[in-house]
Amino acid sequence: MRKLLLLIGIILLLQNMTFAVTEPGSVTINPSEVKVFTEENLFGLKNSDDTVLIQPIYKKLIRLGESSWIVQKKNKFGLIDYEGNVLVPINYSHAERVLGKYLKIGRNGRYALYNEKGQVILPQEYTSIDLLFGGMFLTCKNFKY
Repeated sequence: MRKLLLLIGIILLLQNMTFAVTEPGSVTINPSEVKVFTEENLFGLKNSDDTVLIQPIYKKLIRLGESSWIVQKKNKFGLIDYEGNVLVPINYSHAERVLGKYLKIGRNGRYALYNEKGQVILPQEYTSIDLLFGGMFLTCKNFKY
């Protein structure tokens, strides 16, 4: 019985242990260092020292992954990083966060899929992109799935 309790205790302690590998030149952002703030019903970003990283010019600001944000300016959506660099242009009429790290974005019935770094996973040529089990996507193009 003691061995079982000891084993369960070890499993619970090791459950939260993680290992991080950073590539040279990459910047790791601690999510607790960046916070959303609002002025006059518009959103921006500040760091932990209350230094403004992004001026409050967006109607919506939704975190995507660790270092990027889905933004809405007027009625258009796009993707920016924590410094305000535009990763995906802010000119799409539809945006949706998928699995917390992908952006499904589109206009005029055509959708694309981007990762949190703004890299194209699927180009903007699909009439639908739907999530399946196991992190797979079901796509439709020209009535073919």
